[in-house]
Amino acid sequence: MMEVIQIQAAEMKRLQDKLYEIYADNSRMPIEFWADVCQRDLYLTASEAVSLGLADKVIEPKKRGNLRKARYAALKKEPDTKEMNKLLKDVYARINKVKVPKIELNEIKKEAADSNLIIDETKTPEVNPAPTDIAVKKD
Repeated sequence: MMEVIQIQAAEMKRLQDKLYEIYADNSRMPIEFWADVCQRDLYLTASEAVSLGLADKVIEPKKRGNLRKARYAALKKEPDTKEMNKLLKDVYARINKVKVPKIELNEIKKEAADSNLIIDETKTPEVNPAPTDIAVKKD
């Protein structure tokens, strides 16, 4: 019985580490940030997810084009230090952690984009509104 629990614990740890790695590779925040804040359930608004680099942008339902160009352009812009510090303080406060560690943002990796595709900004009629919150949750 103890061996089964140890195996399950090791597998959970492996999957958890992989999740933090995926978040870090696809956001502006380092792996240590995700390991820290994901110790409790944390629900981010869409705009918070964008600011942290976890989402590309909040978009209205419309025709989709190649959004990688827009994502790269948005992530290339330096975040407002004051706004980012406030966001980090708010995120840590929501998980009952008062002290915000010093965090160094990830370097943005350029992704391959099809140069033949364009972003079509034409809005389409709203059918089902998109959810406004994105959950970063530890089960």
